[in-house]
Amino acid sequence: MRTTRTAAAEAAAGRPTGKCPFGYKRVYDENTGKMLTQVPDPATAPMVRDLFERIAKGHALLAIARDFAEQGYRNGKGEPFSGNHLRSLARLHAYTGLRVHFPGRAKHNWRLQVKAEHLIEANWKPIIDRDLFWQVQEILDDPTRKTTRPGRANHLLSHVAVCGVCGNWMVWRSRQQPNAADPVPSYVCRNGHVRVTEAALDRLGEDLLLGYLEGEALADDLAAQEADGAALRQARADTAALRAQLKEIPGMIEAGVSAANVAVAEQRILRALGAAERREKDLSSPAALRGLIEPGPGVRGRWASTPLAVQRQIARLVFAEDALGVLRILPTATRGPVRVPIEERVQIGEDDKA
Repeated sequence: MRTTRTAAAEAAAGRPTGKCPFGYKRVYDENTGKMLTQVPDPATAPMVRDLFERIAKGHALLAIARDFAEQGYRNGKGEPFSGNHLRSLARLHAYTGLRVHFPGRAKHNWRLQVKAEHLIEANWKPIIDRDLFWQVQEILDDPTRKTTRPGRANHLLSHVAVCGVCGNWMVWRSRQQPNAADPVPSYVCRNGHVRVTEAALDRLGEDLLLGYLEGEALADDLAAQEADGAALRQARADTAALRAQLKEIPGMIEAGVSAANVAVAEQRILRALGAAERREKDLSSPAALRGLIEPGPGVRGRWASTPLAVQRQIARLVFAEDALGVLRILPTATRGPVRVPIEERVQIGEDDKA
C-alpha cells in the first residue's frame, strides 16, 4: 500500500521512475542523493530525434538499425539496436515530456494500453514534439503496414505499375535476348500481355512522379492533410475530456446526485465518448505522403538520397487513383521493326483520363 501511494505521489509530481530511458540522463540532489529529474543526454538524444524523424519519413526499422550500428550507437548492453528495440523506443511517451501512470498499480505492465487518463505532464524536457510522436504512432499502428512486400527494395515500379490489358501487377523479370551478352531487366504482366524495359519505365515513372511532387496539386493535398492533423488533435482532446468526465461519475453519487440522473449522465457521456473515439480512429489513418517527402524545387535532390524502400512507398501513393493516377502499361502497337517509345505505352489513370 505504501508503494502504491508513493508511486501515485511521484506520478502526480511528474517525477521519473524506473530505468532511465535511452536518450536521457538522471539528475540527483547533491546533498541527499535523491533523484530529481532527467534531462536529454547530448550524446544520445540526437539518435532518438533521428529515429522518430526517419520513421515519419517512411524508413524501415531494420534499415534504421543498420545505419545506427554503422554510426556506433549501442544500447545499454553495449550491443547494436535491433529493429524491435527501436520500435519499443518509438513507443515511449517519455520523449514528449509525458509520464505514464496506471493508478493502483505499483508496477507498470507494458501490455496495458496507454490511454489519455494515464498520461501526466512530466518535470523533464521533451526530446521530440508531440505532433511528431503521434504521427509516428499512427504509422506504427497502421494495420496495412507490412515488414515485407513483393519486390520490396529491389525494383522501383514492381507491384506499382499495372497491365493496361488485364489490370494485373507488373512484376520484374530478366530474360536473355537473342544475340545479347547480358539479360535485359524488364517489367512484365503476370498474364503475359505486356513487357517493358525496366530502365525505360523507371526513367519515365520518376519524371512523372517528381513532376507531381514539385507541382501545386501536392501542395493542395498536403494542406488538406494538415487540416486533418488539426482535426485529429482536436478529436484526441475531446476524447480525453470525455474520459475525464466519466471518471467523475462516482463523485456525483457521493455528492448526493440521484442514481437516475447519474445513469442518464453516464449514458450521455458514453455515447459521446464512443463517437469521439470513432472519429479519432478515422482521422488516425496515415495521410498520403505525410512526412515522406516535401514539395518544392529541392524534391529531385532529396529523391536521389532517399532509400529505395521509401521511394517505392512514395510511388505507391503517387500512382494511385486519389493522387496522380494509376500507372498503366499498354501493349506495343504493330509497327514492324520500329520500336514504340515508352511515352506512347504509358497511360495515367482511367482510359477516359489518358
